Amino acid sequence: MAKTAQEQYRETLVESREGIPLNKKEFYDNEEIISRAVKNGQHIYHAIKANNLTVSKSTIYRHINKGYYTILPVDLPRAVKFKPRKRPKPEYVPAGLKVGRSFEDFLAFIGENPFCNYVEMDTVIGRVGGKVIMTFQFVEPDFMFGLLLKDKSAADAADKIRALKSSLSSQGFSFSNFFLLYSRIMVENSQTFLLLKTI
Repeated sequence: MAKTAQEQYRETLVESREGIPLNKKEFYDNEEIISRAVKNGQHIYHAIKANNLTVSKSTIYRHINKGYYTILPVDLPRAVKFKPRKRPKPEYVPAGLKVGRSFEDFLAFIGENPFCNYVEMDTVIGRVGGKVIMTFQFVEPDFMFGLLLKDKSAADAADKIRALKSSLSSQGFSFSNFFLLYSRIMVENSQTFLLLKTI
């Protein structure tokens, strides 16, 4: 059973690296069929099915957009009506704030201080643009709690931590003792935790 699965995996791996399963003649034949059909007002899907072509609709669109075919995206009946999707830009984190905050730096510190206790902070996102849970994982006692944030902004995260700190301090909790026990807090390099040093 496992041997058969391994053989199927190897076969799939080899096939996926072989490239386009079309030779030059088949490619140009497909191009001629698709271009003629589109110029006659047919949709690409209809041209593929009517002529039993062995390429997918997305491949045809990709070839048209890259200019491999004699027709242009303007020739397609609906393609010009749609704007390309906007891709979200990755969060910007200034390079200066990343110094000493890489995972390699953390591993080096743990290598030098193997008995050091630390806390891991992370964010759990529900719906995009919605509320976020900021989690605190105490690794040594295996304890976790979370704070609900309105969004994934650094200001909201800092406000919640300040409120937690103030609430615990008013009940007699000493943060100097806390940092004796937990000398490091490991966080991800995201915008949410940019203001932690100001707290």
